[in-house]
Amino acid sequence: MNLKTMDTASLTLLWGASVHNPEFKKAIEEELKLRIEKNKNFSREYFFKVCTINNHAITLKFIPTSNSFKNYGEHVTITIILDANEVKELMNNYSSDPPINTYGQLKAKLLVTDDHTPEQIQNIATNGFNTGDIFEVLTTSLKFPSK
Repeated sequence: MNLKTMDTASLTLLWGASVHNPEFKKAIEEELKLRIEKNKNFSREYFFKVCTINNHAITLKFIPTSNSFKNYGEHVTITIILDANEVKELMNNYSSDPPINTYGQLKAKLLVTDDHTPEQIQNIATNGFNTGDIFEVLTTSLKFPSK
């Protein structure tokens, strides 16, 4: 079985099912680590558009073994937290022709906190998550109430 040719979804399923095969699980973890380092599927500007411009909540599923997975679990439902400088930067990038996409850390407010500790809630608000740690994004059609 060639792990390099498998998609991230398949690797995630195999990782979860390889509880009794530590060598295989370690090999999957090494491949997932490489995927995290190269992951450019979701930019900071994408989250700016969905959460700030469109005013939508978003659910993130993290790649197993990623720092975000270790810190917050398999998934979180959030909106992003931006300071004035970040809003300006992301608006400029989003409005550029062609648009500029950047990757890295984003701070977030957890909207569903049932499965998270107060420390996790605070950590994601102050330290955030890395866009490279994201496996899948689910957006909701529900908008936040007007501010």
